[in-house]
Amino acid sequence: RVRQPTRLAGAAPESKAAEQDGLEGVKHIIAVSSCKGGVGKSTVAANLALALSETSRVGLLDADIYGPSLPTMMVQSNEEWAVTRSSDQTMINPVVLHGVRCMSYGFVAPGTGGKGHG
Repeated sequence: RVRQPTRLAGAAPESKAAEQDGLEGVKHIIAVSSCKGGVGKSTVAANLALALSETSRVGLLDADIYGPSLPTMMVQSNEEWAVTRSSDQTMINPVVLHGVRCMSYGFVAPGTGGKGHG
């Protein structure tokens, strides 16, 4: 028997919560996690995103601020990429690599080598 999650008292309906979180166009979220480092989470996430991008619109978030590996895994040598801001300057646009919209601290950290960050 599967239990449905219970909404917290006073919580906004899902559609309102999604709008507030900026996830209004997101249909599915797949999380790849582990309580141990060095087990291939980033490799699995990148390969899954690349495979899904063949049939769907896909975004990949590398939330590791201490050792972001997404830029290393997705950017080919001599490939140019740039972090840009939205037209109203309130958001950072994801870097599109191999058809996958990617966001990582590694793209905006000083000395990462990208063009257009700042």
